[in-house]
Amino acid sequence: MTLLQIILSVAGFVFLLVAIDLYQRKKFTIIHFLVFFLGSLFIVLFAFNHTFLDRFWNFFGVARWADLIVYIGIISLFYFYFDLLNQIHKRELATTALARAHSLTHAQWTIGQKDIILIIPCYWEDNTALETVSSALNAWYWVVCVDDGNNSADFTPLTQKNDYKGSFVLLKHPYNLWQGAALETWSQYIQQYCHDCRYAVHFDADWQMQLSDIPVLLQAFHNNQQLDIALWSRYLWKEENIPLLRKVMKYFARLFMRYFVWLRLTDTHNWFRMIKASALPSLQITLNRMAHASEIEYIIAENKLNYTEVPVHILYTEYSLHKWQKITWLRKVFKDFVWKTLFYK
Repeated sequence: MTLLQIILSVAGFVFLLVAIDLYQRKKFTIIHFLVFFLGSLFIVLFAFNHTFLDRFWNFFGVARWADLIVYIGIISLFYFYFDLLNQIHKRELATTALARAHSLTHAQWTIGQKDIILIIPCYWEDNTALETVSSALNAWYWVVCVDDGNNSADFTPLTQKNDYKGSFVLLKHPYNLWQGAALETWSQYIQQYCHDCRYAVHFDADWQMQLSDIPVLLQAFHNNQQLDIALWSRYLWKEENIPLLRKVMKYFARLFMRYFVWLRLTDTHNWFRMIKASALPSLQITLNRMAHASEIEYIIAENKLNYTEVPVHILYTEYSLHKWQKITWLRKVFKDFVWKTLFYK
């Protein structure tokens, strides 16, 4: 046995022992363990008999043993990439928790008890946020508004009206944490301070969602007492204002959710939903960005929550399409969701 073979065999065995130890201490997922286990096994095989390894890989179309090193290197790069994403996400969750705790302890104004409370996250919504919140308050809904790092929006006029006293609270993030984090901040506020709340509604401030659809969502809970969450759907009836490209995207998204998450929905990536307050602890959002909508659907399937879809009207405007409804978001959402469900530990 040559010196190179001795070094490789020792390195392979050490590598294998480390992988087993880390897996036993739950530092690896099963996918990570298999990658490193097979990698160390190949190293040991090559150290003892490189001709045997050549014959083995020739069976799979690998002409030279050196190609094996390239393949192992590619696998290792994927592992380190996902491991880096995991570390970044854990630190992001830690900083988000600190920012959320600051927001909850420094909430502006107070809110009374109400059966239905709306959450309206605001970011770059100076032109629409005040009008949306005012419309909701005028319709006798209680509102929790999360200012997601956009401190230029001024809601002070709402607090100066006696009619709105106790029906509006403002939570402020010190910097932009994105919509998923804003919704989770609101959820924590409801669970801690609004014990009489029965239903929570995810709403938006860009004029897409209609207050007139909230009673339709509420009726779904009256029809089914076991219901945990009611999701919007634009496709339960014919909508005339949905862009064609968006319909095509939604079709492929439905196929993905049906066969990957095993959740049958006509409209995926929902932002408009009504949730029973008792189900909020089960719907903990950990993806801060726009993939939170897919994460909620994943949680519904994983926890076997009772859900239904309700037809609603969504108003697409030039403002909303220019601001958020961009095709490039689909790639980011897909990447975040697949990584979180498959590779995060």
